[in-house]
Amino acid sequence: MDNELVVFMDTVSRTIIGKKITETADILSVENPLVLNALYTQDPNSSQIKIQTQLLPLFFKEFQGDKSEKIVWEYKKSMITLPTQQPKLDWKLGAQYAQITNPQMVPQQAAPQAQPQAPRESAPVIKLFED
Repeated sequence: MDNELVVFMDTVSRTIIGKKITETADILSVENPLVLNALYTQDPNSSQIKIQTQLLPLFFKEFQGDKSEKIVWEYKKSMITLPTQQPKLDWKLGAQYAQITNPQMVPQQAAPQAQPQAPRESAPVIKLFED
């Protein structure tokens, strides 16, 4: 999916990821853009930096009358910063984008089936309180 996605920075330095619909000399049209939120933490034991990424909708579907409707935003190219070459995104970002923008299209993992329990022998009853 990452070959359909475009990455750029908006005027407030947010990293935006979205599906490119059209592009002209002046306008970039993006369907269902998401903001890439990166959280950095440092492991106190090893001093290694860990990065956690989270994609947040630019406009939440909960605000839309038709929740299944896609939303397209047009960005003036003079107001955004595009990379000189679109990066090949990690597959996890593409999967997260698909899950957020098309949750019905992403296969859900089947819940593990509960194993039937063998009948237990009757255990003695333990009273917690006096009658």
